[in-house]
Amino acid sequence: MPLFKDFIESFRYTNHIWPVLLLRLYVATFFIVDSVYRKSLGFLEKPLLSAQIDQNALVLENSPFFIKSFYFNVVQENWLFWSKLLISLECALGVGLVVGLFVRPFCAIAVVYIYAISFISEQTEISGLYQIGVMLILLLLFGAGRVGGLDYFFYKRQRGLLW
Repeated sequence: MPLFKDFIESFRYTNHIWPVLLLRLYVATFFIVDSVYRKSLGFLEKPLLSAQIDQNALVLENSPFFIKSFYFNVVQENWLFWSKLLISLECALGVGLVVGLFVRPFCAIAVVYIYAISFISEQTEISGLYQIGVMLILLLLFGAGRVGGLDYFFYKRQRGLLW
C-alpha cells in the first residue's frame, strides 16, 4: 500500500498548493469533455475535421505558411487518421491529468496542442483556448501532479523536472 500512503502524504506535504489540484482537475475535465463531444459529433464517421478547416480558412490565412500547408495538404487528405489522433490525444491528456501521472510532459504536449488547434477553431473559442493554455503553463510550472497525483510517488523517489 505504499502508493496509497504516498497519495495521502502528498496532501500533507503540499497542502499549501491544493488549489492547483482543482485547477488540474478542471483542465482535465475540459479535455475529456471535448474528446467525448467530438466523438459524439461523428468526427470518426464524417470528415468534420476537413469541414472545420475549410470553415475557418480565414483564420488560417493569417497563420504561418508551414501551418497553413500542413492543415490543407496533410490533415485534410488524411482526416480519419488525424481525427482519431485528435480524439485519442484529448482523452489521454484528460486521463493523465486526472490521475496526476506525467503532468509536466502532458502539459507541455497540451500547450502545443492548444496552439495548433487554435488555428482551426472558431473565433469565439479561441479566447477560451488561450485561457486553458495559460492554465496549462501554470500547471507545468507548479508540477501539479505532485498534489494528489501519482507524480508525488515518483517525485519522492527520484527528484527531477519530469515530476
